[in-house]
Amino acid sequence: MRSGLAYDLADVGVITNITDDHLGIDGVDTLENLAHVKSLIGEAVKPDGYVVLNADDEMSLTIVERMKSPIIFFSKDKDNSYLRYNIEKGSYGVYVENGSLFIENKEGITNLMNIEDIGITFHGNLQYNIENAMAACSALVGLGIDYEIIKNGLATFYCNEELNPGRFNVYKVGEVTVVLDYGHNVEGYKAVIQGLKNMKRNRLIGIIGVPGDRLNRNIENLGKISSQYFDYIYIKEDLDKRGRKEGEVAEILKSGVLSTGYNENSFEIILNEKEALNIAIEKGRPGDVIVVFFEEFKPLVNLIKEKIKEVDMQTEQNNIYESKVELA
Repeated sequence: MRSGLAYDLADVGVITNITDDHLGIDGVDTLENLAHVKSLIGEAVKPDGYVVLNADDEMSLTIVERMKSPIIFFSKDKDNSYLRYNIEKGSYGVYVENGSLFIENKEGITNLMNIEDIGITFHGNLQYNIENAMAACSALVGLGIDYEIIKNGLATFYCNEELNPGRFNVYKVGEVTVVLDYGHNVEGYKAVIQGLKNMKRNRLIGIIGVPGDRLNRNIENLGKISSQYFDYIYIKEDLDKRGRKEGEVAEILKSGVLSTGYNENSFEIILNEKEALNIAIEKGRPGDVIVVFFEEFKPLVNLIKEKIKEVDMQTEQNNIYESKVELA
C-alpha cells in the first residue's frame, strides 16, 4: 500500500485499525501520517460501494471525513455513537451483544450467529478474531452477500494450516502445545497473548522476535510485554535483518525484557527460530504452551511434524513393550 494501490476503485474497502506498528518505514513517522496513508484504502472505493471502519479504533475515526462512499461501522459496543449515527443515516452497523453477532440497518436487526460458532474465534476465546470476523462480515454485507452464506463462511473458516496458515495455528506435540503466529507488533502480541491466557496450560513459553525495521522503542516494548506474560522466553531474530546487524534486535528485546525486573535465568537468546523451537520443545514440560512469533512458517511446521512423529513412534514402542511385559 505504501507503494500505491494495484487497482483503481474497489467495491468495498476495509480498514481494520490504525496502529503504530509500521512507523519509521518509508518516511511514515507518526500515527497521523500513517492514518493519511491508510485512508487511501477508503478513498479508492466506488461511489456506490462501502468503506468498512472500526468504530472502536480512535485513529480510524480521524479519517471518517475523508471517506466519500457509504460507511459500514463495526464495534464491540452496539451503543457506539459512530455506529448508531451511521445506522440512523441509513447504512449498516455490525456489532456484538450478549455473545452474538448482529447486523443492523433501518430495516431491522439480524442475529447472525453465536460468537462461539465463528471458527476463527476458538469458541469465543480469541477477541481479536471476533473483531476480524466483524470486519469480514461487514465487507460481505457491503458486497450484498446473502446472510446465510456469510454465516456459513464464518462458521467453517478456522485458524489452521490449511485455511489460515500462520495465524494462531495450534499443534499438539505429545503433552506440549505449540502455537505458531505471525504476530510482529505490539497489538499482535497482546492479542495472541490474551488468547493464550484462556487456554488450559502449565507454563507459557514465548519465542519472540520482531522485524528489524521497527522503531527501537517498539522493539523494546515487545520485550517488556513479553516479560509480563511469559514464564520463559527465547529471544530470536529474523533471517532478514532489514538493515540491522546480527544480534542488534535481540539485544534491544533483551533490554526490554530485563527492564521489568524479569528473572535473568528465565530467558535465553537463540537467534535461529527453528533451533529455538526445537530446544523449547525438548525442554517442554507436560501442559506447557509454546508460542512462536515466527518469520518463516514452513520450516517450523516441518519441525513440529517431525517431533509429532517422534512422539508417536515412542508411544507405539512403549505400548509394544508394555504388551510384552503383560504377556510375560
